[in-house]
Amino acid sequence: MSSLTISVTNQIIEPLKEILYKEFNAVNWRSEGLYTCLDLPGESGFRFKSKVMNILARLIFNQLSYLWLKKILQLNYGYFDREEHQEILVYACKLLTSCPRSLYHSVYRALADHLITNNQINLEGFVRFRTKDYWHFLCKTVDSAVDAYLIHREYQEFIKLLRYFVELQEPKVEMVNVIIGNSDRFKILDQDGNLIEMDYLEGIILEIGHNELDFEDLLISALISIAPAKIILHICQASSRAGQTILSIFGKNRVLFCDDCVICRNFCKWKKGK
Repeated sequence: MSSLTISVTNQIIEPLKEILYKEFNAVNWRSEGLYTCLDLPGESGFRFKSKVMNILARLIFNQLSYLWLKKILQLNYGYFDREEHQEILVYACKLLTSCPRSLYHSVYRALADHLITNNQINLEGFVRFRTKDYWHFLCKTVDSAVDAYLIHREYQEFIKLLRYFVELQEPKVEMVNVIIGNSDRFKILDQDGNLIEMDYLEGIILEIGHNELDFEDLLISALISIAPAKIILHICQASSRAGQTILSIFGKNRVLFCDDCVICRNFCKWKKGK
């Protein structure tokens, strides 16, 4: 009989204990300062170590990856408060799903190379120094999650500012119909169904450049300038975010979503490129 020792920081010991107790008949553990060591008694040979490799690989890419994301976030972005950390971790966990399959294979190969010649492994040290690509991926995931969170926060603050401005603004027209077609196309009609021309928007496009403008920004700018008391939305593209943005700014008392009407049937052929 031989044993294999796995040492981890006390912060991530619980999920490891739970899984190892299920997989192995006997697990002995001891505390050594900041680390906890778990001894797995078992037969020497590839079969036993292969089982350990599979378990550790699953742990690294599932339970432990979340805990390491949390640790990296606390170390590198400690100036965010606890609630902000939780929001950032939601973004980070979504980004984890984009982990390349090649990283899984490289971690597994590194585990195999290590355990063939060693009967002990410091799990966090192993990931940080023997699988640097994966640790770098975790760090980049946290960085990208922070960027996504900041962009979302800035967007929400901007929406709040626009909503405040709209609430102070006196309506200039009674009602408009907004038809949202493909991601870069929209039309605004008056209550009689006539197209509202907005020559000033063409000037903005020429001055800034079409590629630098988001069609949603142009649409919101147009609606704020027109200042309608009511907005009826005809959305041809189900994935469009513009409708929810308009609702957030102008409020549910001023925005109505149309399910189907003559305008929808006449204009939503845009999405087919007609």
